[in-house]
Formats: sequence, structure tokens, C-alpha cells
Amino acid sequence: MASNKVILDVGGEKYTTSVDTLTAREKNTFFTELFARQWQLERDPKDDSIFIDRNGKLFAYILEYLRTGSVPNSVKNDELLRQSLVVEADYFRLQSLQNMLAKPTFPGTTLLESYQHKEKLNEFYGKPDQQWELIYKASRDGYEAKHFHAKCNGKGPTMTILQSTDKFLFGGYTTVPWSSV
Repeated sequence: MASNKVILDVGGEKYTTSVDTLTAREKNTFFTELFARQWQLERDPKDDSIFIDRNGKLFAYILEYLRTGSVPNSVKNDELLRQSLVVEADYFRLQSLQNMLAKPTFPGTTLLESYQHKEKLNEFYGKPDQQWELIYKASRDGYEAKHFHAKCNGKGPTMTILQSTDKFLFGGYTTVPWSSV
């Protein structure tokens, strides 16, 4: 039986990992096809490595994602790095990483930051491709009802999301536009 250990030469950078690490996190990726054993892989006779013609420095982030399922926050704060990794995630067909690296789904909010939040709201709303817009944020616009109504009156339908002091999210949906009484 062949060893699970594999050496990748990505753009001149050598990485030692396992086939399991490269193939376990997501299905139908570059790596699941690479190691599907449907063809003979060409390996370097010196170290048995497999050459992949991509950016070797960026691959460190790809491999970290495959190992941990996450990327450092510094990636999300560096727009050039984030965009470069989106291209690499697309090449390696890592859909979950692409989603993770996507621009914020809800710009301006701190409550709803993930693609999963958008999917859950869209599921609740019944429209999978709904685009959301933040129209009121108490910490930005003011906590009084008059501030809420100044931003929300006449808007509809709307989804209201609140966060409890224990960090739980809850909310509601209305088709009726807001108005002051």
C-alpha cells in the first residue's frame, strides 16, 4: 500500500503533508482528482515530490485551511492577499474557502459576518440569492426609537436581527413597511 505522506513542490516551495489532509475537507477539488488514482502522477525522481505550478507562498495559506478549516484574520484584513487567495481557492476548487474569503456578506455589520449567516437568512426568507442591505445599526445610528424610524420608515419588507447580551442572535421579518405612529 502506498504511503499517505506526500511532498508537493508548489512554485518551488516544498510542502510535506498527507493525502488525507489534502482530500478530507472538501469533495470534488483539485486534490481529490489529483489523488483519485486514475492516472500515474509524475514525480520528481530526487525527492518524489509532485510539482504544482502555482504560487508557493500563497499555498501555505491553502494548506493551513486544509489542515484547520480556517484562515488567519490577517488574511481578511489584507485586501491584496485576500483577493490572491480567492484566485488560488478557485484554482484548487475549494468552495468553502472561497466563501470564507468572499467580501463581507453584510457590509457594515458586526453581527452577521459569515456566508452561513446569509444562507440561513435566505433560507428563512425563501429566496436563495437575496441581496441584503444594512439600513439601521443601533451602535452607529442611535438606540432611540426615533433613530430607528428615521432610517427604517417606508422600508419594507425588512428583516430585523438583534443580539442578546449573551451573544445569541434572534430576529423577525415583516412585509409591512415601518412607520411612526
